[in-house]
Amino acid sequence: MNDAPTEKMCHNCGRLLPLEAYGRSARSYDGRANKCNDCIRAQRESPEHKERTRLYDEWRRGLDHRKADLIEQQRRRRERLPERKRARDLVARHLTPEPCVICGAAKAEGHHEDYDKPLDVVWLCRRHHREYHQEKFCLWRYEDA
Repeated sequence: MNDAPTEKMCHNCGRLLPLEAYGRSARSYDGRANKCNDCIRAQRESPEHKERTRLYDEWRRGLDHRKADLIEQQRRRRERLPERKRARDLVARHLTPEPCVICGAAKAEGHHEDYDKPLDVVWLCRRHHREYHQEKFCLWRYEDA
């Protein structure tokens, strides 16, 4: 006969839930976390948690060995992709930034479709530039806008 419990009470919300509603934890006597997955998710999505994480990441970026690693990564990237650096330098010298072609945000970055045409850029705000590279949308849909 198996006397192992099949349910557990969350230490945060107090609900009695099946063990599958808890993450695994080697520290716990039953091998499960003391907070349910819903409470952990809500905690991670809270503004306080996001701010604490941002501050921690900012602190880590300031560590000397991380700065040195970042500088080395940038140097290697520049050596590996000289056409990208050349295109960025030309844009900085010869073009005036324009608003984002999608949302009209004043602060925009120049996006190169082809580094062989360094002055042919599409101006995108940081959000839309990131989304474009994550393939969330296609630029050609916005060319007529």
